[in-house]
Amino acid sequence: ITKCMHEQRLEDEMELGDAFSLPRQGCNEGTVLDLVEKASAQTTGRSHDEQLTVNKNGGSRLVDLTDSFIAFIPFAAISPFFVRIVPRFESATFHSGLTDEYIPELACILKRCLQRLHVELDEPDFNLVVRSAPLPNRGSQCAFNSEATFRWHITINPRLGAGAMAGFEFGSGIFSNANLPEDDAAILRNADLYTIA
Repeated sequence: ITKCMHEQRLEDEMELGDAFSLPRQGCNEGTVLDLVEKASAQTTGRSHDEQLTVNKNGGSRLVDLTDSFIAFIPFAAISPFFVRIVPRFESATFHSGLTDEYIPELACILKRCLQRLHVELDEPDFNLVVRSAPLPNRGSQCAFNSEATFRWHITINPRLGAGAMAGFEFGSGIFSNANLPEDDAAILRNADLYTIA
């Protein structure tokens, strides 16, 4: 088996007690789309539908719930207090799925989630990302039916100092999270939102 020079150098520099695995290939868009299609072929719906069903019925990872949106901490979250806000209606793209009628409700659940993080984690820095499928019928996406396999969502990833993702996590693609999502969700769900002035 031929190893690339980078992998050999890493092995040479590692101590005997070090044990971790580096991904052999970066995760590109094609790989992610292939994985989503494969997973959805094995299930009965979109990639988030199962998580929505589990959490909207009072699941232990539920953070907040409205008529049109659900906020929860996903199973195997990539970091402590990683929150995902997903629409309860079917839409793959943020651009076309978020109509004027949903904006006030999304703003409300987003504000409450940020308030919970503010109260419980003492004003953490965070990354907020809107994850949307590519617009249909553009470039290589013509052959991909994202409406059948994907639902747009928002992720909130607090940056928590020593336990936060840093160079190793970002560079290697290996994430560690010592927190249980059920515990993190309970803390955020029970946050006193009225303590914010």
